[in-house]
Amino acid sequence: MKLLFISPRFSGGIGGHAAMLADKLTENGFEVKKMIIPHIPIKNLKNPSFALLSSLKGIVDREFFDIVHGFNIPSAYAMKYAKGKKKVLSVHGVFSEQVDTLHSKSISSIAKIAESQVLNWPDKLTTDSKATQKLYKEKFDLNFEYLPSPLDIQKFSGISDVTKIENQVAYVGRDSYEKGIDILKQAESKI
Repeated sequence: MKLLFISPRFSGGIGGHAAMLADKLTENGFEVKKMIIPHIPIKNLKNPSFALLSSLKGIVDREFFDIVHGFNIPSAYAMKYAKGKKKVLSVHGVFSEQVDTLHSKSISSIAKIAESQVLNWPDKLTTDSKATQKLYKEKFDLNFEYLPSPLDIQKFSGISDVTKIENQVAYVGRDSYEKGIDILKQAESKI
């Protein structure tokens, strides 16, 4: 089976999940190609430039795939134009809410328009968060498949031991569902 993975980058965040999934699929005999496209490294232009340049690549590239898998909303444009039997879009969190938190209201309103448009393009929508799945159902009446992200525990072997304190958890990250904060909050009562 031949797959195309589209992500603004293949490190950190959703890009890290895409890279890990691509590696595991390749190890298991799948052919996975990663669409790597440069973007304009200027605040507020990274995602739009990636969406534009990756869309152009999707339009001109004649290679055909069994599955075209976009990771997050900016990848949906390239996903739409890439040649493939089935299209999948994965999101980690509600995109418009993330943009609203991090950027201006004008950028946020553009993100909301883009989000409502692109979520109708794929054959299948996936998320790694039950909270995100629920929010998209409430906001847009869309059905997302819940697929937990892969985790390669071997990558933790290089991290030195941390002093553990009983009944204490240290978390450094954004207070958002795509980071699994809902799971952490549920576990808190059991500590």
